[in-house]
Amino acid sequence: MLTDNLALADLKGGATILDSVIAQNRGKVIYVDFWASWCGPCRAQMPDAQKLRERYRGKDVAFVYLALNDVQERWLEAVRKEHLNDTSCQNYIITNPKRARFIEEHRIHGIPRFMLFDRQGRLVDNDAPRPMSPNVVSVIDELLK
Repeated sequence: MLTDNLALADLKGGATILDSVIAQNRGKVIYVDFWASWCGPCRAQMPDAQKLRERYRGKDVAFVYLALNDVQERWLEAVRKEHLNDTSCQNYIITNPKRARFIEEHRIHGIPRFMLFDRQGRLVDNDAPRPMSPNVVSVIDELLK
């Protein structure tokens, strides 16, 4: 997979890679949110993101938040303030953003940025609709079929 060099740390400091996160969620549609604690537009999306997570609670949709170019302490505080520390989502900070081929190959130069992976773990939309977008539900629903 192209994601194998995207190194991540979870909320408890455990190390993993994006490939592992995708594999753990196989069978689910995976909605990935690239964001940062310092990013105003990213934080502005969070109320709509929470509504989206609530809409799909108990369904085969995984919400994965990847903090890009962030500082761990600020990231942890933002996760708490934005209610991202519950069981409805998974949170990671990218630990190698400057060396990650995935970041360059998918031109993730601005955030917020969203991606969708299908149930087989294939990237199907590398610039997916934002949580506030009127068509985000129809796009996710189509992948759930």
